[in-house]
Amino acid sequence: MLGGIAVLGLTGLITDALAKVSLEDFLTAVYCQRRQDESHGKLLEEINSLSLFDGDIKDRLKTTVTDGCGCATVVKSSTTDDAREAIAILENVPGMTPAHHRDFKSSNPIIRLRDGTVVRTWKNPVGVDHVFLGDRSDKMIYGGFVGWIHSEGLNQAIVRIRRDFT
Repeated sequence: MLGGIAVLGLTGLITDALAKVSLEDFLTAVYCQRRQDESHGKLLEEINSLSLFDGDIKDRLKTTVTDGCGCATVVKSSTTDDAREAIAILENVPGMTPAHHRDFKSSNPIIRLRDGTVVRTWKNPVGVDHVFLGDRSDKMIYGGFVGWIHSEGLNQAIVRIRRDFT
């Protein structure tokens, strides 16, 4: 009986964590889209009024609105041509999926492009390969990941970026 209670408790914790992550990813996608057309001030006020979320989620959503973190590509007017071309190469890798900005800080620099853009990589605990581009101020301008079957394609794209932009 104690084992059954423990399993129910553990199931509840796992379900709660998955619901928060999935909901946060959904809201991040919504705010990525809305930040293109709506006032950032209006969106920030809306996020502050969300009563169901803790401060951490609200802070990450605010960062999504202000910096574009968590959006597929955060290309700013100050993004260089080399960075834009590197993003295009990465976007053409089969299976490339937008990565969340929270993983940017876990990544390690592997290449500095001639324009100062830094290519960073990270492998999560289950072995999924991530790639990020950071600007000179170490702000994420791109993040993506591929499943195991597409890792070789990502490696080839990184080799191409190293060859063409360093």
